[in-house]
Amino acid sequence: DFSQLRNLIVENAKSEFVFMLAVDEDILRSAHLLRELLEQAQNPTLGFFINIQNLYADEPGKALRSEVLPYVRCFRKDERLKYIGSVHEDIFQSIQALEKEAGQDLMEHFGERIYISHYGYISPEARQYKSERNFNYSDLEVLTPEARPATYIFRISYLLAKDNFQQAGQEAHQALLLLERDEYKDQLDIKAQL
Repeated sequence: DFSQLRNLIVENAKSEFVFMLAVDEDILRSAHLLRELLEQAQNPTLGFFINIQNLYADEPGKALRSEVLPYVRCFRKDERLKYIGSVHEDIFQSIQALEKEAGQDLMEHFGERIYISHYGYISPEARQYKSERNFNYSDLEVLTPEARPATYIFRISYLLAKDNFQQAGQEAHQALLLLERDEYKDQLDIKAQL
C-alpha cells in the first residue's frame, strides 16, 4: 500500500512543506523555482499542483512523447492531510475535504512554472510491468470502502486493453455508483471518462 508509506514519511517530516518525488522522477529543470514559489505561498494554501510529465518511448532510440498531468506533490505539513489509495495514491482528496469544510480554496496551481519529469513508463516493457503490478495492487483497494473513482478509471483502461469487456463494464458500473456519494459528486472529469 503506497499511501501507508507516504503517510509515514509525512508524519516524520520536520519542515513546513512536504515535497514528494519518486525514484523514477526528477525536477532538475525547475527545482530552483520550487523554493521561491513556496516562500511566496500565502496561508491558508495547503496543497500545490505540480505538472507531472510522463515520458514514453515506443521503441529504443525513438523520439520521446509525453503526457502532462497536474498532481498535488507539494503541501504544507498538516496532521489532517492523509494519502489514500493503494496505487496512484494521492493527498488531493484530503485537501479537497478541508476546502469544503472551510468554504475556500486551499490549493494553488504552479502551472507551467514547475515540471516533474517521470521516466517510469519510458519503455513499453516498463509500462506493461507497472500496469500489471498496479492492477494487482488495486484489487484490494476496490474491495474496501476507501475505493476511489480514479482507481476504477485505471482498472477499466487496463481491462479494456486486455479485451476484458465484461469485467470493465462491471467496474464502470461500480465506479458510477461510487460517484453518487457526496464526496465524489463534483468529479465531472471522471464521469466524462466513464
